[in-house]
Amino acid sequence: SIQSELSGNIIDLCPVGALTSKPFRYKARTWELIRRSTFAHHDSLGSPLEAHIKQNKVIRMLPREDEAINECWISDRDRFSYEGLNSEDRLQVPMIKEKGQWKESDWETALTLVGEKLKHIIHNDGPEALGMLISPQSTIEEGILAKKISNTLKSPHIDHRIRQSDFSLEHEASPWLGSHIDTVGQFDQYLLIGSNLRNEQPLLASRIRKSVNHGANLFVINSIDADPLMAVSEKMIQASHKLPHALAKVLKSMTELKGVLKKDIKFIKADIEKIKTDKVSDAIAKHLMKNVFAAKKNNTSILLGQIAQEHPDYSTIYKLAYEISKLSQANFGVMPTYANSVGLHAINVLPEKGGLHAYAMLEKKLKAYVLLNIEPQLDGSNAQLMQDAILSSDFTVALSAYNSKYLKNVDVILPVSPFTESSGTMINMEGRVQSYTAVTQSLGQSRPAWKVLRVLANHLNLKGFDYESSLDVKEAHIKSKNQFLTKELSNSIEIKSDYQIRITKPKQFSRIGESHQYCVDSVVRRAPSLQIAIQKSKAFAKLNPLEMKSLKLKTNDKIKVTQGKQSTNLIVMEDVSIPE
Repeated sequence: SIQSELSGNIIDLCPVGALTSKPFRYKARTWELIRRSTFAHHDSLGSPLEAHIKQNKVIRMLPREDEAINECWISDRDRFSYEGLNSEDRLQVPMIKEKGQWKESDWETALTLVGEKLKHIIHNDGPEALGMLISPQSTIEEGILAKKISNTLKSPHIDHRIRQSDFSLEHEASPWLGSHIDTVGQFDQYLLIGSNLRNEQPLLASRIRKSVNHGANLFVINSIDADPLMAVSEKMIQASHKLPHALAKVLKSMTELKGVLKKDIKFIKADIEKIKTDKVSDAIAKHLMKNVFAAKKNNTSILLGQIAQEHPDYSTIYKLAYEISKLSQANFGVMPTYANSVGLHAINVLPEKGGLHAYAMLEKKLKAYVLLNIEPQLDGSNAQLMQDAILSSDFTVALSAYNSKYLKNVDVILPVSPFTESSGTMINMEGRVQSYTAVTQSLGQSRPAWKVLRVLANHLNLKGFDYESSLDVKEAHIKSKNQFLTKELSNSIEIKSDYQIRITKPKQFSRIGESHQYCVDSVVRRAPSLQIAIQKSKAFAKLNPLEMKSLKLKTNDKIKVTQGKQSTNLIVMEDVSIPE
């Protein structure tokens, strides 16, 4: 069998139709299908899709060609995730928990209850008692309404960065690609930092692979030795907590090259002087600087991936990478993991002054939470922390498309529609504005999240929420008619001369907890064809062989792994891709 994140494209390439899609086989004749346009929602590329519908159900997804975004391809995640839209878990009516038991309700009763509970908590404990956690897959319109509710209630606690753990950069930098998608495959050199590229951005990996196959150099600095299926010129694989140290080594190597002025380095000199370089950091530095010394245009791209963005020292990694890009005159960008990370950052779905970021909201254990399209045990950077915060709250309401077992501790679940049953706008990694309409009707009593938020505002007695459509919401708050928002996006940051390199050392081990591409959101988690592909990947405690030897462990030994208050028993497996 073929093991590839792009394998489904073979179906489209087959000239005689002998290769077919198993999930779609025998479901319909082509002339029975209604075809409607939409966009992929499972990464930040925003691939154009064509949804095929029969009897109000999406039963196939195909790519629409767009040379500037996906060319003519889509990932398997985007092709087969539609199965999750028709899951038995779909929530069709509001659910209210009474005396520990879930009961079906109607919209008026559920929204009245939510409104009264939130007003009561705000009246008694103040608006600071409420926190809003928004999925980074949420649309611009949903983000606008959630932010407006938060601001009108005078609650400063709202955030969409639910998997992030280091917020030191605050609002400084936009998490965008730093270039157009169609230029990504045109660079001569790439430095990938903290990225399992094929897992995070399958189609971006394809563009970079073509460039490497035509002679471009690829350099990797990472905490896992993931196989990118392309030639790697140099790589530095370090333990997770040493990622900032690896970047500092490259920066130090650059300062030691003839012609580089140390006064150009913003980091405190004492930090740089302490760093010892090696052959790999020297080699990467020479490649990055060769065009600068030759007075040629430096056609280099430096990109930060998911592992870097979710690292506990992300701000240090970002600043070091940014400093390297400025010194080498390279293009600098972030590959945002989630569909609308760029958009929600651009419209400021972030805490106000004095407000708490996502992680701090959970640590604070607020009195009330509003969750939008979040499954607590799967979507946060610390699952147990989120669960504890919900359990300790007086009231938590979740807006979800699914009757999820991971929402068992909330008090009310309001059924919202997935992207195929709603209209809205996303902004992809290159700053492209992508608006779409529903391709099917909402299932049962579920409603688009923007509508639910609008009506919830009425039940909270808030004024200024008289919107008739998602377009009204967008146009009232985004005046620009441009196809791109690149003028509003910037990766630039100011590094103070007294900034010190911060490296957080773990007490024992550092866990690398990246999300599998088929588990990034609630829809793909419920697509059987995608889940079959990872069923063989059982949960293991994977360690470097030398680490196992020092701990006197052997493959298939059972160990107890503890993080915070949570423990689990796992089988040990050696993995040479993981550093000591």
